[in-house]
Amino acid sequence: MRFRKLFAVSLLLAAFQPACADEPLAARVDGEVNRVMKATGAKGLAIAVIEGGQVAYAQSYGQRNEAGAA
Repeated sequence: MRFRKLFAVSLLLAAFQPACADEPLAARVDGEVNRVMKATGAKGLAIAVIEGGQVAYAQSYGQRNEAGAA
């Protein structure tokens, strides 16, 4: 079950199409990640956005493990 949730999150993020290119990358990603986590029930997620072979944004969200570590 956990794998299915993570797979769903990765698919939704892979299809991420920003609504407004003028909005900062961090705000667009944060908004989409929060929406996807709520929709899937994911407890935590780490993500990196790569643009032109460089890390444009990296962030972690929620809990890292069942013990609730950030």
